Amino acid sequence: MIPIDATNQGLILQEGLQLALIDVEGNVLEQGELVSTAVFQAMTAQVIEQFCSRFTAFTKDDFKNHDTKTS
Repeated sequence: MIPIDATNQGLILQEGLQLALIDVEGNVLEQGELVSTAVFQAMTAQVIEQFCSRFTAFTKDDFKNHDTKTS
């Protein structure tokens, strides 16, 4: 199992580990906190986009006057 956890603030890796972006030739392009932050922000943006896409805007029909007589 990959030792990565998360909070609503960022990713949490086990002590002594860090994420890295590696090309197909094995060269480390970037590593550390910058990669963790970029991955977390990309995942957060996707979650927000998916969550918000399930909602629609109100229309005037949502606020039709209903005959609500009170005594």
